[in-house]
Amino acid sequence: MFLSIIKKSILSILILASIFLNNAQPIHGKPIYIVSITDDFAAIAKSIGGEFVKVDSLVKGSKNLHNIHPKPSMVMKVKKADLLLRLGMQQDAWIDGLIQVARNKKIIPGQNGYIDCSTNINKLEVPTEKIDGSMGDVHKAGNPHYWLNPQNGKVIAKQIQTHLSQISPENKVTFQKNYTQFAQKLDQKMIQWQQQMTTLKDRSFITYHKVWSYFFDAFDLTIIGHLEPLPGIPPTTKHLKTLNKKINQQTTPPLIITSNYYPDQIGTRLAQQIKSSHHILEPTIKNSTEYNYTDLFDTIIASLTQQ
Repeated sequence: MFLSIIKKSILSILILASIFLNNAQPIHGKPIYIVSITDDFAAIAKSIGGEFVKVDSLVKGSKNLHNIHPKPSMVMKVKKADLLLRLGMQQDAWIDGLIQVARNKKIIPGQNGYIDCSTNINKLEVPTEKIDGSMGDVHKAGNPHYWLNPQNGKVIAKQIQTHLSQISPENKVTFQKNYTQFAQKLDQKMIQWQQQMTTLKDRSFITYHKVWSYFFDAFDLTIIGHLEPLPGIPPTTKHLKTLNKKINQQTTPPLIITSNYYPDQIGTRLAQQIKSSHHILEPTIKNSTEYNYTDLFDTIIASLTQQ
């Protein structure tokens, strides 16, 4: 009788221990494999998923997303993914082909393993008129560089938290806690970044391409033009003369920004002519292994404020 009670007690303890260990592990006993289009989204996913996820990206480092060509290695990643993070806004339409070829039911649109990160984003520069070729490379769904507003980082993170909780409900509390910590850190950093950027409130900006609209919106900065006469059209002499007239109307010369994957010679030459500074910036983090989402803005703002 006494031994029977002991055996039952031990069995109960083992069952409780098993439940505890199972709850402490990701679904299926292995990390949730998250495949992201870029390292920025991968870094956000890593912050929310923590030890319960393994993250990977299809596009490494800062590259022009207009010029991405799918590779067989990308298909294999998508095939194995538990959760896919895409940019959306018709900017990464090539991912549709990867999804089709990979035949992974977990990450097709409408499933818990599929996230269009542009959902719920307040999109900028959405065309209101009919688009034709004379307007250049205009994005029908609006400007797709939305991750460059830190506030949108929280929107992306919230989606990731929701989907991870659906995929692995036993770890829902952890994902919620990680999201809260992520959002609080962004709010704290935003105060710091805004203080750093006060020195630029009276300055205007020129960029090579319309990459930085969300960044300017986040920090209430003024842009007076672009080196491209139209999106996707290389700078012309005629356009640069027109741009110079705008520059001459400014009380202080504008700062010039060129994303690292665009030609930098024209921006450098113009900066020398108007006695200003030219900043060649990466709109994404270098990788999601060594860097996190806030590092992106630390780097950008440090460059702009150290003239």
